[in-house]
Amino acid sequence: MNYQEIQQLVNLPECKIVMSDTLNNYDLPLENLLTTNEISHYNQLNTPHLQNQFKLIRGLRTASLGLKEINYKDYGAPYLTEQNIQISISHKNNYVVFGYSPFKIGIDLEQISERVKKVKSKFLTAQELTEFSDATDEIYTQLWAAKEAIYKTMVPPISFKNDIKLSKDCNGLIIGKIFDNEKSINLNFLNIKDYILCYVLL
Repeated sequence: MNYQEIQQLVNLPECKIVMSDTLNNYDLPLENLLTTNEISHYNQLNTPHLQNQFKLIRGLRTASLGLKEINYKDYGAPYLTEQNIQISISHKNNYVVFGYSPFKIGIDLEQISERVKKVKSKFLTAQELTEFSDATDEIYTQLWAAKEAIYKTMVPPISFKNDIKLSKDCNGLIIGKIFDNEKSINLNFLNIKDYILCYVLL
């Protein structure tokens, strides 16, 4: 199979993340990319965009791990039946991202935009709004992506705004905490053109 359009974003022993563009419609037989159940679901999707997104996410999975079926928990988190592999998925506009790790993993891809700044009060606490009051559009996008990535490692119920807390460390870098846990979560950011990718491992 030819996966020339797959971009390797992270290639570490503890974490692998790959990305591709839904405009790259792989001209490959579905049975090379999807399981039997996934082909059935694919055929029920009612738009070419949704079909291509569904196929591409699983194409990234197949290229990385083989035909291991992606399932979803009641609250929407994707998982594989192999308990030693954790996965996370994100998509924005034409891009899809797939990550996997032996640890809990959360990834989120966001486009840098002033739109995030306009809704900052919906996802940042009063304390966070004060601490990041001079943030640029890029930083606000990082904050949104960070909360999304952390949220994807959690089991609901959890408040996106109030239970995931962001602050600056002594070097001015963004760090995260869950509830009032004193242990900080390392936030990893990548700039990809005009997008921000955040990933966390727990």
